[in-house]
Amino acid sequence: MLSGGGDASAGWNTVNFRLTFLLMVVLIVVGGTVWIVQEQRTSKRTDEAPWLWKVGLEDITNITVTHEGDTVSYGRRGGDWVIEDGNDTPVFMDKWSGMTLILSGPRPNRILSSTVEDPSKFGLDPPITVVQVIDRSGQTVDFQMGNPTPNGENRYIRLSTGGLSTIPNVWGDVVARLAIDPP
Repeated sequence: MLSGGGDASAGWNTVNFRLTFLLMVVLIVVGGTVWIVQEQRTSKRTDEAPWLWKVGLEDITNITVTHEGDTVSYGRRGGDWVIEDGNDTPVFMDKWSGMTLILSGPRPNRILSSTVEDPSKFGLDPPITVVQVIDRSGQTVDFQMGNPTPNGENRYIRLSTGGLSTIPNVWGDVVARLAIDPP
């Protein structure tokens, strides 16, 4: 009555082998994909430019920005930022938020040179924008921003140490706005 039972078990063995093989292939493909994605996430970029300067966010105490003749100074009074206009007018926090992050230190798009032979070629003689950032220890970061680059995407920036770099134009516009449209 049970003749052919051996044939049925041989069929099941073939199905089990094929199913096991298929599951192993799927496991290898999924595992390999997860490994590749994880490696790409954790690998560090080696082509990032160094910081032009770095100041702690909570260490910044004074900021002075001059843009095309307009100058505005900001100071920290306790934990609050004010416009140093003789009345210590509080800044409008919705517009101010993030300014200390921006001024704590940018990464340049390109570092062009350690000195500038002809600053007028870059809009740096006289500079369009001059910025001074002072931290709580009295350390000062002074930099100047000049013309946009020929492609219009970046702006020339020179540190008081003389190095010439480029930074995104939008970064420069936000900083210059501190002098022409105080928050």
